[in-house]
Amino acid sequence: IEVKQGEEPEELWQEIFGQSTRPEFIKQYERKSTDIKPIEPRLFLVTNETGYFHVEEIFDYVQEDLDHGDVMILDAFDTIFVWVGRESNAFEKKKSMDLCQFYINMCVNNGRENNVNIVDEMEGFESAYFKSFFPDWDDNNFVKVSDKLKEISDSVFK
Repeated sequence: IEVKQGEEPEELWQEIFGQSTRPEFIKQYERKSTDIKPIEPRLFLVTNETGYFHVEEIFDYVQEDLDHGDVMILDAFDTIFVWVGRESNAFEKKKSMDLCQFYINMCVNNGRENNVNIVDEMEGFESAYFKSFFPDWDDNNFVKVSDKLKEISDSVFK
């Protein structure tokens, strides 16, 4: 059964929440403006690999675009993910957080709401929500940091 948001029958709310109307806690998450449409997710590379701070949008992105040596920013409209590659440096991490705040302010000035979450994602420990923006996500594509540490430990302490 498909039901459009806002057109749910009373029976649905009664069955799930024991009341015949939409619960207040759900109402607080509804978009306040019908003029603002969710955007397509956008992925940005954040790097200083060449000696200067550089941000570049990655179009038609896939999981393989996530660069171990850099930080990536994924704008998923109500959430902005800061994905930290295992070989990224402290400068990139700090500047990425600064950039997120600047980016959110810029978006708000262009009509987007200010209630955007910033979520840190560490390479190898990505959340299911983050992965959902990469349709062909493969958990085996990245070596987990814990696996790499074990590998190093095993080779040192043979």
